Amino acid sequence: MDHRPISRPPTSGLSKTARSGPSGTLSMWARGLATSAMALSVTACATTPPPSQALSSSAYLRPTSDKMRPYAYRRPDANFAAYSRVIIPPTMIYAGPDAQFGKMSATDKQALASYMHQEFSKVLGRRFQPVAQAGPGTLRARLTLTGAEASTPVLSTVSHVFPGGLVVNAGAQAIGGRGTFSGWVSYAVEIEDAETGSLLYAHVASRSANALDITANFRGLDAARAGVRSAADQLGNELAGTSR
Repeated sequence: MDHRPISRPPTSGLSKTARSGPSGTLSMWARGLATSAMALSVTACATTPPPSQALSSSAYLRPTSDKMRPYAYRRPDANFAAYSRVIIPPTMIYAGPDAQFGKMSATDKQALASYMHQEFSKVLGRRFQPVAQAGPGTLRARLTLTGAEASTPVLSTVSHVFPGGLVVNAGAQAIGGRGTFSGWVSYAVEIEDAETGSLLYAHVASRSANALDITANFRGLDAARAGVRSAADQLGNELAGTSR
């Protein structure tokens, strides 16, 4: 009988992941995702969109303490209660050297610009009568899409499900940041007296979906569209005098 010891395959050279099997691989992948999500969240919260230098209002814009709307202007004697009508030209797509579209396609840019015009027209139309001609008591609201990024649908959804991602997104929501792997939109609003052309109000801002809203990331532009709706509602409230 052969009493030689049975040889066993070496294990010391194997990684912990290989020894622990699929569950270990998934756990490490989830931890890696959470780490990446946290890094992206910090970067997103720290990023301030630059003032768009080619805007006609750029000379008036001043820094603010609001990181979501870092540059703004309001003429001290602006009284929007004195206006009852509004002209809203089609949304412009910013083409200055500081545009923030990355690799976004022209089709997606145009889709967001059209959606922006639709939502702002709907909201401002509750307070002002939409018109096509300038006249007394008429505002002109110029909208410019200055940048945007689509969500990464699968990664965004997964990062909203794993515990680590939920913690990161909850933190982002608490400080007004955007969700991990979520898209966003940056834009400019310039409001003037349509008859005189005098600038009354302007701001440059960025918006996204609620950081914990998993449903806003199923499609690439969903989070950016949610940001547009939020932006339109906020402007409507400001012009109605319910917020500043």
